Amino acid sequence: MEDNEHIRLITKLLSRETSPDEEALLQQWLEADPEHRLEFNALRNIWDTGGEVARDIQFDTAAAWEKIAPSPASPSKHKSLPPALPSAKRTRSPLRLLSPRMIAAASALFALCIAAGWYYLAHQHPLQQVIAAADNQQLTLPDGSKIWLRQGAELKYPEHFDNARREVQLTGEAFFQPISDPARPFAIKTAHGSIEDIGTTFLVRNSDTTDEVLVITGKVKLTNEEDPSQSLVLSSGQKATILKNKLSPSGWGTPNMMSWKTGVLEFRQTPLDQIVQDINEHFGSKLAISPDLLTEAKTIKVTARFDHQPLEQALDEIKLTTGLHIMRIKDTLLFVRQ
Repeated sequence: MEDNEHIRLITKLLSRETSPDEEALLQQWLEADPEHRLEFNALRNIWDTGGEVARDIQFDTAAAWEKIAPSPASPSKHKSLPPALPSAKRTRSPLRLLSPRMIAAASALFALCIAAGWYYLAHQHPLQQVIAAADNQQLTLPDGSKIWLRQGAELKYPEHFDNARREVQLTGEAFFQPISDPARPFAIKTAHGSIEDIGTTFLVRNSDTTDEVLVITGKVKLTNEEDPSQSLVLSSGQKATILKNKLSPSGWGTPNMMSWKTGVLEFRQTPLDQIVQDINEHFGSKLAISPDLLTEAKTIKVTARFDHQPLEQALDEIKLTTGLHIMRIKDTLLFVRQ
């Protein structure tokens, strides 16, 4: 048996996680030397007298062993100890029984318990809070970071961030204003990639096929989920897209890309085709241009500002500015010239 292998087997036995093969191996070790039985009882006394807190936590020791020191045998749970294994007897001072060798073994056992505890703590804080935004919604995370969710977006995050990393999961579109904490990076996971804050504010657009990241201030690191070797650091005013597992920089977009958050649509000599696109993006409407106007759509330009105004008012002002009319065909509104 390798050095300290018996410590691993004893710990699994006390956790009731040993397989029959592992129990047989431990039994052989016990029968090989009378001192082994003494060491087993001493270690079990340490476990019994000092392990109440650990047992209350109920570590997933099987998963911990796979993480720390995988065993060739598949663990199986047993309701009772094998009859051949000695039962522990409490003594008034179990530590007096420990030789230097057993003290070293106890130290190894304690280290393994700490490792199992680390594994437990690292995996016992799933993303418990789920926010599904029925409307545009602002929220503050446990660390003080602020997030604006667009209608239809979903955010998952833990009740408490750990000491190493702050991570959330996003579906849909959201604007992030993380609290700066270099010791605990802030990261957003999506279906296609991960975005790590480097002290900034930024917009994330996630859909079934793409991720878009637009940096307003500071910097972010964008990494392709399928190919982590593809990553970009984006600075203020830059944008990148993950499409079909390919990460690439892209154009900044329109000035109204944040209109869902600000409530403001602003056009400055903006062509009609871009106006239609921005209005549909902002209101979720079905606005289009009649076929006979398509050829001149880029030459029809509008300067206007709409601050939390409804769709009807925005369209009325555009009609007055351009001299166009609107026709409804089923659920689509169509710009036409009469």
